Amino acid sequence: MRTPRLKIKESAVYHCTSRILEDRRLLDDTCKDHVRDNIYKWADFCGVQILAFCILDDHHHILVRVKPQPDLGFKEIDRRFRLVNSHLPNKLESWEKALVNKDSETINSLTLRMGDVSQFLKELKQSITPWINAYHKRRGPLWFHRFNSVLIEDQPEITNTIAAYIDMNPMRAGLVKKPSSFSWCTSGHSGGSFLEHNLILQNHLTNQSSPLHHRISAFTLGKIIGTPGFVLEKGKVLPGKYRPGKRNYAVPVPRLDPSLFTSHANPRLHREVA
Repeated sequence: MRTPRLKIKESAVYHCTSRILEDRRLLDDTCKDHVRDNIYKWADFCGVQILAFCILDDHHHILVRVKPQPDLGFKEIDRRFRLVNSHLPNKLESWEKALVNKDSETINSLTLRMGDVSQFLKELKQSITPWINAYHKRRGPLWFHRFNSVLIEDQPEITNTIAAYIDMNPMRAGLVKKPSSFSWCTSGHSGGSFLEHNLILQNHLTNQSSPLHHRISAFTLGKIIGTPGFVLEKGKVLPGKYRPGKRNYAVPVPRLDPSLFTSHANPRLHREVA
């Protein structure tokens, strides 16, 4: 049975990870460039905000804030459509006819693809998969499962710490000495100093005893990260057997304020994942 994605209707932050099938290291520098560019393009199309990302050889992390989409208006909808379809003349022709005819069904079906974390990851992966397969002259599935998502409480201390943890992935993997040297994470891509989470990132970088220098499974394998009240409240969104309970391992993150970081993680998943 496919595990349902935990989603809430109001504005929310999610830490999403996707892994290449069989952990194959297919994302070389050229592929990483392609993935990075598409992350921002599809985030623009779907109307979501990228808070942090990191692209490694066999998987990627994205911290994203998703908000319900307002009434965008034809001009903005048209811009988003052309953003991702400018290379497809037949689609552009059909789209222009739909606009002239005020085809509400076509327009509404487009807006349904926006403001949703599952749609964002679906659009992103469907876009980059054929390109990566062609680049490597391979066929078949590229990704292991759909994606994994963790609901994150949208408080600055929490989201900025998760973002710093994501940016520190290439350091933990031994690829660079500082995130700003890695072009395929938020810090290395943007220059770092303009990031909302830069101050927390720098604090953890200079503190060698920080737990963020080590892998924290709950940040990737948990279900909900946040204060205990948030975890218990939002856990009610999960259907049936996927709903966190009092015995479903509420795990405080070592050496971080346990009142700030509590995660409902799957107790059967103990393997450390970056």
